[in-house]
Amino acid sequence: MSRSLIESAPEAIFVQSSGCFVYLNPAALTLFGAARPEELLGHHFTEYAAPECREIIRERIRLQRETGLPAPPMEQRFVRCDGSSVWVETTAVRIRFQGRDAHVVYLRDITERKRVEKVLREQRQALRHMERVQMMAELAAAVTHEVSQPLTAILSNAEAAVWPNPQREASVMVQATSRSRSRSPGKALPSATRCRSSYCRWVPS
Repeated sequence: MSRSLIESAPEAIFVQSSGCFVYLNPAALTLFGAARPEELLGHHFTEYAAPECREIIRERIRLQRETGLPAPPMEQRFVRCDGSSVWVETTAVRIRFQGRDAHVVYLRDITERKRVEKVLREQRQALRHMERVQMMAELAAAVTHEVSQPLTAILSNAEAAVWPNPQREASVMVQATSRSRSRSPGKALPSATRCRSSYCRWVPS
């Protein structure tokens, strides 16, 4: 690939030899936040890789040296000159550059894609949390309903047992009077009188 094509390429491209920057195109300078090539040339490029990516990068370089095969695309995080992070998808190919072994590295900025993925991931997590909360609320409502039904019946029976029922008391007394009349007609009237008197006490005016 001619140098003019590399210089005008929209994607970041740099060449490293023995781990150090030996060439960066304008897009790579922009990616790393450098104003001039001299800010990066001669520096070890893994210094600008995120700490969690450095060992993986070294392993990829070792495998390329052993196999001579291009490194497959991989997502990595780099640190720009101002300390901010940039996510890139990288691939690399072994070449000869200025008479020595080197690797040309292609970087595609995927920072915006990673940001969107993070937002979507957080939204999915929030949605799952809301679904769990709703499910727990529905379960609590169902349990409350199942428990409240027998409790209501128990309370109703307890109230019926504790509080007198005037109509029921009157009915019992009338039945007793009827039985008394059948056995002793002369004594039925006082019983009926007591029944009416008792009923009047219980029935609200």
